[in-house]
Amino acid sequence: MSDLSKSQHTPTPWSAEEPFEDPGAPSYYAKCQYLRGSDGTFPALMCSYPTTEQTIANGNLIVRAVNAHEALVEALEEMTEQWHHMIGISSPPDWHRLNEKARAALALAKGDGE
Repeated sequence: MSDLSKSQHTPTPWSAEEPFEDPGAPSYYAKCQYLRGSDGTFPALMCSYPTTEQTIANGNLIVRAVNAHEALVEALEEMTEQWHHMIGISSPPDWHRLNEKARAALALAKGDGE
């Protein structure tokens, strides 16, 4: 993993600003939208093609994912730890597969193995 991947991200929660016309964007773009961190900085600028609605939907998806990240990681960590203990007591076949799937998702969310 590179040193840049260990950098601190913009503090959460993030929010999506109102869409605006960007005079520097190519003419085929719809309106653009800044994503704002809780510290007031702008970690991302969305300028999507073909519609403003898609720009807003993409921005909102990113904001929800960023804001849910820590809670999802915490929940998956706790869940996989509990599964680890439960598998020794009673292990339906799918529990092993689900545990591995959750661990893989957790590794992706945490940036492990990049």
